[in-house]
Amino acid sequence: MDRLLARLESAPMPVRPGARLTRAAAEVAMISALAEPERWPALASAIGKAVGGPLLGLSGFLLGRDEAGAFTNFLVVGNAFDPEAPLDSVRQVAGLLGSGRLIVADRDGHGSYGTGSSCVDAHVDAYLLDGTLPPGPAREVRCR
Repeated sequence: MDRLLARLESAPMPVRPGARLTRAAAEVAMISALAEPERWPALASAIGKAVGGPLLGLSGFLLGRDEAGAFTNFLVVGNAFDPEAPLDSVRQVAGLLGSGRLIVADRDGHGSYGTGSSCVDAHVDAYLLDGTLPPGPAREVRCR
């Protein structure tokens, strides 16, 4: 896996006309797939073959891509004091994606949606139901 990521860093892999698999896109796909065991076989196959198609397809499905292959319209949610997903790591994942919004709940524990923050719930509901991101230019939104 390290060799594949290093190779993608220096030379993104063409996966279809006008689209290349970058290290950042591969990392996002891997992180997303690792969270869902039913996606592990596809991830293992893609890494084993060192072919970008399945990874690009997986990340595109999860996040949406524009015609140039760039990630679009995504929402990342994290807690400020989460021992399983530290805020620095959540910010790093959001940064790998390049655009979109990060919702940070000022709370501890793992999981933010549906756990008592009307601010988080409203933003996530709007995103899931309408594809609407929090308004304004700020990439990071804080919720209490």
